[in-house]
Amino acid sequence: MTRNNKDQKGAEYFTRALRLPEKPRQLVDAGQAYEATRNARSLAARELSDMRMTRSNAELGVTVQSIPTQAQIDDAADNLAELVNQDTETSGTFNALNREYVQTANQALQPVYQDYAVAVLEAVERLDILLKVGEDFHRDAVRAGVSPDHPAICGSKGQRGLVDNSLKLARSWCR
Repeated sequence: MTRNNKDQKGAEYFTRALRLPEKPRQLVDAGQAYEATRNARSLAARELSDMRMTRSNAELGVTVQSIPTQAQIDDAADNLAELVNQDTETSGTFNALNREYVQTANQALQPVYQDYAVAVLEAVERLDILLKVGEDFHRDAVRAGVSPDHPAICGSKGQRGLVDNSLKLARSWCR
């Protein structure tokens, strides 16, 4: 397979990826609700911690501006507990909707992705063959007395690791 074919398959894959439908409004709304709940939970936890620290400092004799009552601390703890429950609900909704969207997107991309992965593998295998021929040429040239540093034969050893890694990666894509 030629490089042009690999590039063409890659272009098809990325074009299809860009044409995926927008995230459903329900998923976007769930994500925003999840983020808002997490922010509120974080703020409530910080406020409760500050109230407890202020009260503790006052009990130790440190001068503070105002001492929160136990009722205020209990209210803040109840508020935090409610936000933890909301956080659990909103994260569950968001994660379920997001998982469904990702699964649908992956199904839409799978056929094109497979073609692209096969094209990449074939291109890398061709490069591997060319590199092996180059290594054979290098070996024969050195045996014939050409310096290993000669520009015509230098460099094939450094590329071997790169090609081997590319082959492993391309093969894993095709699984």
